[in-house]
Amino acid sequence: QCLGTDNVILYGCQIFCKLPGEGKAIPWHQDGLYHPIKPLRACAAWIALDRSDEENGGLKVLPGTHKVGEVPHVHHIDEEAAITYVADPEWAEGKVQEVGMEWFTLDPGEVSFHDIMVVHGSERNRSSRRRAGVSAIYMPAECFFDRDMVTVGERKGGLKLDYKNRPLFVVRGDNQHPQNTLLRYP
Repeated sequence: QCLGTDNVILYGCQIFCKLPGEGKAIPWHQDGLYHPIKPLRACAAWIALDRSDEENGGLKVLPGTHKVGEVPHVHHIDEEAAITYVADPEWAEGKVQEVGMEWFTLDPGEVSFHDIMVVHGSERNRSSRRRAGVSAIYMPAECFFDRDMVTVGERKGGLKLDYKNRPLFVVRGDNQHPQNTLLRYP
């Protein structure tokens, strides 16, 4: 329902885990810069396997930033951070002052959804508890998953991700874009 359609494709799924007292921070950023979708519409579901909170490196977001489009990103090297192409720290600090930030606190089995353009991040796990969760990313089946697209993030010097063999699964309704190549549950 958060995608505004009855036709949904799952195109990404991975496990994130920060062990107790470990794991690097993930500075403010937008995932959507790395997704080859036309038009860019998608949401991520974070499914908590463990309790996820501020203390153990849970997700934090800048509310409403999914509505502003691409925000300024810069290359920023920090040995304590897992990524280097991040939302401009000055921009992010100004936005924190303007709108505040929200921590997502989830118990095992709970789910949060966020637009892939929301500015978000997480801190290092400073607790004695593991923080693990599954991220599943969905797109409307009306959109085109362009396997040959050079993403905004890659063009600007961020990660280069290979989508050539990424499986697409229709999980609800039907594929609506004739150029999508996908797998389907039986």
